Amino acid sequence: MKQRYLLLSVSLLLISQMVSAQIVQYPDNIFADSSYAPFHHSVASGDPLPTQVIIWTRITPDSANADPITLTWEMATDANFTNPVQTGTFTTDATRDWTAKIDVAGLSPNTTYYYRFESPQNVYSRTGRTKTATMGSTDNVKFAVASCSSIYSGYFNAYGRIAERADLNAVIHLGDYIYDFVDQDEEVRVPDPYPTEPDNLEEWRDRHEYYLLDPDLRSARQMHPWIVIWDNHDVPRDEPDRDEAIQAFYEWIPIREDTAQFDRAYRKLSYGDLLDLFIVDELLFRDVDTLSSDTAFSMLGYTQDQWIRDQLLESTATWKFIGSQKLISSWTLIGVPDNIPVPIEGDYPAQSTWDGYFEARDSLYAFLDRNNIENLFVLSGDLHFSIASELTPIPVDTNQYNYHTGENSLGVELMASSITRGNLNETANLAPFLVDIATQISTTINYNHQFQNLVDHGYGVVDIKHDSAMATFWYSDILNQDSTEEEGTTWVVLEGDNHWRRPETTVSIEEDLAQQGYYVSQPIPNPSKGAFRIELQLPAKGSNTQVSVSLYNLTTGQTLHQFDDRLVLPNTLTALHFNAPELPTGIYGIRIQYEDIDAFRKWVKVE
Repeated sequence: MKQRYLLLSVSLLLISQMVSAQIVQYPDNIFADSSYAPFHHSVASGDPLPTQVIIWTRITPDSANADPITLTWEMATDANFTNPVQTGTFTTDATRDWTAKIDVAGLSPNTTYYYRFESPQNVYSRTGRTKTATMGSTDNVKFAVASCSSIYSGYFNAYGRIAERADLNAVIHLGDYIYDFVDQDEEVRVPDPYPTEPDNLEEWRDRHEYYLLDPDLRSARQMHPWIVIWDNHDVPRDEPDRDEAIQAFYEWIPIREDTAQFDRAYRKLSYGDLLDLFIVDELLFRDVDTLSSDTAFSMLGYTQDQWIRDQLLESTATWKFIGSQKLISSWTLIGVPDNIPVPIEGDYPAQSTWDGYFEARDSLYAFLDRNNIENLFVLSGDLHFSIASELTPIPVDTNQYNYHTGENSLGVELMASSITRGNLNETANLAPFLVDIATQISTTINYNHQFQNLVDHGYGVVDIKHDSAMATFWYSDILNQDSTEEEGTTWVVLEGDNHWRRPETTVSIEEDLAQQGYYVSQPIPNPSKGAFRIELQLPAKGSNTQVSVSLYNLTTGQTLHQFDDRLVLPNTLTALHFNAPELPTGIYGIRIQYEDIDAFRKWVKVE
């Protein structure tokens, strides 16, 4: 009887295991790295310093109640490990979800290293590749920049392309590395049963583990060191399981932990005399402290705000980079015509960015201006779009900021799109021609935005040298598994300029005309209800100068209003006043013609 009972129990256990195996149905390109079992989740490295770097792995135990496991790790200067430089052991167990994270010290600056782990059964993990930061004189550093990577919204093709690059010093991920929910408008790769939102430590650990079933993500982590900050989908800001989410993040991400303050992830990493990189946290310390007014909340919290200011003042590097979860520069809807439906309430699309913290941003801008902080370059995430913008308090105030040249900008900002998370065509389900119109309107009314792409997904590459920093957008398909990518636009900021360099044709023409005594301002004020002025100074080509000014449709190029020609004294700054109250609200082009010279400006008509 006992034998029959035992056979029945075994049979039921096998049936149960078979049923359990059928319960989870994985979508396409989601699988464990079984060829390197028990290291199913590969390896990773992160937070490189000149003589240190963190290496990471996870070993899958035979059972949840297994005894602690001691792993051996080794590091070498070659992939065959014929020239080993470091070795050691690390013991892991269930209290850290069987992950291993070692901060390897005593390394050489600006050096590529290879590392691997070995199980007690003498099974090796995959070989990882990492690189230490530079020290002292540094000529060139290159980063990939990513954010907003929902595994459910599409394929991680962009991660696959990042993994293939051999020219990166590190990958900077600016938040929403994992997602706590599945967006119902973006169900591209969703397992069965349908994922639920994590609300305890085990579920947060499970989400991280599920993410590393994607081979493209595994490869990107294996081939480059990562510099990561969390955001609201990685860590719930005000929920009871916040600390548990942070713990899972620390366990699964190769991030250096602050032992004195559990929730502090803002930190500094340096690359010699070329750049200092400051990673800030605009999630956990937002709304914690008020500013001196006692009514406006701080975006960073008092301690972090003082830290970043001190760091910027103390930095002697050529470039000061800020890794920011949120867009710092303004992005407004003010000036959108009334007849265009906008599915967002208010004047600013994203209140959780610095647009919701005007006083905090004004205080930061005033600090940058007052202390002459030069060569500030912000890398930001969160909004999913590709944006190249400039930092200026009031973009429409031409007395403070020249949109056409970038003069008086306090720095530049790059948002490198999302890895997969939805953009305008997906979240708003807009037809392509409506997306084009929305993009045109947005770039027109946001004078500080030199470029916007509201549709494509991918990452950015920033190539930094002492005389310039060059940023390029790279785009990949997310709806199909694909090994190609498309190069987008490239934007350059020169050392000392603090603004994006305009296209060569525009820059060269404007500079040439300026040498001839030519100047045309932006419309003042802008936006306006119909009345505006344009200030001109034109070179002498006779006793007086006849100027033609017209308004035209930005989309069609059709002339809508022709003003009477005006006479302007040569070599004299003159204000010309115009009024077009009969035109409907909208965005218009202004064309100023003088002999063989054409100047184009943008004007927003409001009620």
